[in-house]
Amino acid sequence: MKEGFEDAFMDAQSAAISSCIEILNSKNIEVDFIYVYLFQNECQEFPNAFFKKDNSIVKLNDILDDDAVYQLLDMLIEDIKNIIKVCRTYEGKCPNELKLIYEVHTGKFDAKYGYDDFVDENHSLVTAFKNWRELCS
Repeated sequence: MKEGFEDAFMDAQSAAISSCIEILNSKNIEVDFIYVYLFQNECQEFPNAFFKKDNSIVKLNDILDDDAVYQLLDMLIEDIKNIIKVCRTYEGKCPNELKLIYEVHTGKFDAKYGYDDFVDENHSLVTAFKNWRELCS
């Protein structure tokens, strides 16, 4: 792993949070927490997000119109590509799964990584995302 990887990797993850903040700000929507789920393997990229407001989970479709949802998902796909690029450039191990949590009012950031490509006929990305969302509620 080349020097500078940690900073570049953190910046790439922060960009995914910034994508959410940008969309929320454009719609004048305030939330307390932002949760971003990113998955990638050689065959696919899967982004999704949800939020917490007043201790309640809020899904993308509950808070954003269809155009904003698609715009955010497109931005998050670009963020996934950037994370992959950073990992390749700095020769760092690239996670398949990233679970990012950002507390808006304090700026606290947390991330969990998975390095196993668990997607197969018995395990779907949608189910993995929904399970994480359930755990966060």
